[in-house]
Amino acid sequence: MIACVGMSTTLHGYLRGLVTDAQMKEALLFFSCSKGHVLTPGGVPCEATMLNTQRPIIMRGRCRMQAVDHDFRAGVMRFLELVREADADGRVAWGIGSQTAMIGAFPEGTDYFWRRGWETK
Repeated sequence: MIACVGMSTTLHGYLRGLVTDAQMKEALLFFSCSKGHVLTPGGVPCEATMLNTQRPIIMRGRCRMQAVDHDFRAGVMRFLELVREADADGRVAWGIGSQTAMIGAFPEGTDYFWRRGWETK
């Protein structure tokens, strides 16, 4: 089993190339945020701006794609598409609460992406 824990951590890992399309298509996703925060049409989660260097970083809520640095826009759109696919497949747990407790419940041998990168339990 592979898992990605935390939407902003997974998004940033994806944009930096640490999490691949193939991994996103296989992984179970454990997000503390709500489904609406990530997938509501008409905008993107504010976390999509946190790697910005040319535009302001937005710290709360949702924003327009125009707030995301141009270099990251295609990656953000692809990430959201992959999350929609995972959600349709039943591979996303929304609003999980404690990420540390969630990791503690993973079976031995689980590969997971979280704060420091890929780890194995």
